[in-house]
Amino acid sequence: MKKKPIDITGVWHFREDFGYGVDEGEMTIRQNGQKITGSMVYEERIEGDVPFVVCVDIEGFLIGEQVKFKAVGYELFDVEGDWEFNLEDRIGWIYDNEQIRGSSIDEDGIEGQFIMRRKYAIKEQS
Repeated sequence: MKKKPIDITGVWHFREDFGYGVDEGEMTIRQNGQKITGSMVYEERIEGDVPFVVCVDIEGFLIGEQVKFKAVGYELFDVEGDWEFNLEDRIGWIYDNEQIRGSSIDEDGIEGQFIMRRKYAIKEQS
């Protein structure tokens, strides 16, 4: 029996720990073949700083059960003062089509560990 291709199109709960802080929010993914695009909206909580919200555009690809995506643009919200935000690359592995676990690294070499849980699938309209 042929295995059904993985489709990660949907809305996912996202949480990442990067040692001195946590990101938590939602990620919306659209998949077209192996290509993925989407956006992440999350609150970044860094120890000792006021939390802020970031919206990140992502693009990447899916090969088998591995997904790779990178941040290609962002907008910050609820920020006080000047902030430098570093874009990240992420690599993850899909478990049971309902969970993605992996790691990230930003432009300054800061690494994190993330987990995503599917909230619901998005059905494309014809």
